[in-house]
Amino acid sequence: MAQCRFSTPVLAHLPLAKGGPYRRALDGPREALHGILRGELSEFQFDSVELTRTVRKLARATQEPTPEVLEEARSALAALIKVIPEPPPRWPTSAQ
Repeated sequence: MAQCRFSTPVLAHLPLAKGGPYRRALDGPREALHGILRGELSEFQFDSVELTRTVRKLARATQEPTPEVLEEARSALAALIKVIPEPPPRWPTSAQ
């Protein structure tokens, strides 16, 4: 299934179970669908209409993995999860 991959992975910034954020690279439509359907991306606030459109595009990309369809699915996924920005860096506090 090497051909069923996005040209550029979509980075999702998710919280760890113990509190700290981590990045997860979603490399293809199957991985993205699993993340959405299993609740791994549950920290994101999805609009139901946009979520439905994205899931349909991801499902189509798994069945028809042409470069155009894969890019359309990748763009839809990136737009869906863009509402969560990259976490800010933690700056050390100066102890005085």
